[in-house]
Amino acid sequence: MNYQKSLNKSTNKKKIRIGSKNYILDTKKFKKFKMNILAITTSVALTITAYGLVKDNVKFHFEKENINFNVVEQMQESGYQAFPVDGDWNYRYDKLDNIDAFDLLIYMGADDALDVIQYRGYESWEDLAQKEGYEDKYEWYNAQKEEVINKDTKTRGGK
Repeated sequence: MNYQKSLNKSTNKKKIRIGSKNYILDTKKFKKFKMNILAITTSVALTITAYGLVKDNVKFHFEKENINFNVVEQMQESGYQAFPVDGDWNYRYDKLDNIDAFDLLIYMGADDALDVIQYRGYESWEDLAQKEGYEDKYEWYNAQKEEVINKDTKTRGGK
């Protein structure tokens, strides 16, 4: 038994000298300490990354609500029926010319807003995106979303 304790001490501990003092370094505890530091660092990095993603999604959700209110207000000012009656929108799309396509997409949904952009001369969402200089509708949508999320930073002189 004493032999086993001595063996454990000799393989687990290391004597180091700092200045005039001797210290005993416990390698098992030091390995655990390094693993704990690695775990904490990883969890902090993941938390920061997740916060950025969640923050943007929450901010976009609230911005979509603002867009919805603005679109309803613009529709009412132009004399357009702001809500579908029996599932059908008012087909006088000329009254919606001053409303941005992205805002209509958010408010009306992709299918109903497609009718409006087709009235404006585009064949599809892909056609609109390509004519505005984007590869596809997803790139266009993401660029519009990014602009909505970061509009405050741009107007305050940040970027």
